[in-house]
Amino acid sequence: MSEFNETINTNTNTNTNTNNINIDVIALVQAFNTKVNQTYQSHCGESEKSKLLDPDSEPYLNIVFRLFDNGRVLVNLGGNAYNPYHSSVGANFIKNACRLPFKFAITNVNKETYVILTQEEIREFRKEMESIIKIALDSGYLKPFDKEKEVQALNQRVIHASKAHLDENGKCTLIIPDMSPNDNTIYSLYSDGTITYQKGGSAYGSRYVFESEYKFNNFRLCNFNFGDKIASDGSTYVLLTNEECIKFRNQMFDILKICEQS
Repeated sequence: MSEFNETINTNTNTNTNTNNINIDVIALVQAFNTKVNQTYQSHCGESEKSKLLDPDSEPYLNIVFRLFDNGRVLVNLGGNAYNPYHSSVGANFIKNACRLPFKFAITNVNKETYVILTQEEIREFRKEMESIIKIALDSGYLKPFDKEKEVQALNQRVIHASKAHLDENGKCTLIIPDMSPNDNTIYSLYSDGTITYQKGGSAYGSRYVFESEYKFNNFRLCNFNFGDKIASDGSTYVLLTNEECIKFRNQMFDILKICEQS
């Protein structure tokens, strides 16, 4: 779970009983993660590959079920036809699951975690996830998500970080005119999630701009606005360090995911 999720999920109530409930919620999630992952391991042989995926079986006789950390279930043909990138949806995400630190044994390229289990095991584990989420909501550990408040707070953090790089004349100190352009890479974060980089120094603004991260497909769900610099596509952007760009982009991702799944 990212720094942002930890921030928005933390209950700031100082009541001792409430804090104990909060600890119990995390303990429930951690115990659940352990049980799910142990169940997955029970299906694995010495090679640590799941026996539920049988490469020698006919694909239609070896249906593979995957449970993800947001409660989503994907279904694949097994046997020698198994391809995790060509799936059908067996069940959609469970509301608010993305706000708790569910984490399973396998991580995909999108940094989602999942396990391969039987259909019956997945059915029972989804029920348990729903029960844990209900406890988290009923106890007050998970607060109602205020999208506008969270987006505005992120906008302010990004703008504040950008202004911290300005000198008394309002010039960005990340751009160092006397430095070799190759040694002074300048990074920008855009309100659609794009991160770009280009040569700095005296070459800043006159060389090709590269993208290291592309825009989010669902960025229009939130009104991210990073200030006065406006790109040709209408998005706003700020100059930051690479580390800051990545950190704030991850926080944007967390907000967008909660907007979709809460």
